[in-house]
Amino acid sequence: MFKMNASRKLTPEELDAIAEIRKRIASKKWIEVVEDNKLNSDMFLIRYARASKFNFDRAEKMIKYYADSLRCEKPDPITLLQTVFPDDFTDYVRGYVGGRDYEGRPVVMLPEAGRKWNLKKIIQNGGEHMFIKYIHKVGLTIEAEILERDADYGICVIDVGEIPYANYFHRRSVEVLVELVRHMEKCAPEVIKRVYFVNAPKLWIALFAAVQAVITIKADIIIFDCNMNSWKTKLREIFPEDGICPEFGGTCANYTLV
Repeated sequence: MFKMNASRKLTPEELDAIAEIRKRIASKKWIEVVEDNKLNSDMFLIRYARASKFNFDRAEKMIKYYADSLRCEKPDPITLLQTVFPDDFTDYVRGYVGGRDYEGRPVVMLPEAGRKWNLKKIIQNGGEHMFIKYIHKVGLTIEAEILERDADYGICVIDVGEIPYANYFHRRSVEVLVELVRHMEKCAPEVIKRVYFVNAPKLWIALFAAVQAVITIKADIIIFDCNMNSWKTKLREIFPEDGICPEFGGTCANYTLV
């Protein structure tokens, strides 16, 4: 496992902020649901400090929201991480967590999101709740990788090509995705801090811009159009060859199938 040891790069001010947040939450009864490896991780706590712009009251509220989410999660996080989704669901939805950028940050790789992730059909077939569970499992998996590597955040690479035009305008699909983004940013800020969308058609780019005008997406968003040679070249500048899966131009085979 490539260990980043990102906490060595924290500034004195950031280390002071971590100490203050750790002191504030140490005696709270609700914090008991959060695992010790997270509470002992500087990189876990600094994400809340940064997301709150170093407002400690706000950071504490965000961590409490995270703890409450863990407590209320059905199934619980450990069970969810062990959940195997049925074949008729994974035919539509599949992702990979692993790889790395040049600094060792883990990557969520979704090379089939545009071609096979038919959220409209999943919802119409009654699978909305299962899809939400799946996204939560992806979030827990990348969070575990971040902690294991002592990284500052995770990265996501998504191929959004070949989405059927009818799916762009399925209202409930958009609502579900927006609700998930809002929950994840409130619950686990900066777990995914950088997102690369590749193979993006012009219509998708226009509609995504419209969604961004409605909700604030705190992650850094980078969009590459349908010029495959161009976006594969750009990804190679960000990820080593063994850090990204073959569909994105690499050779990575060290990942967890989610």
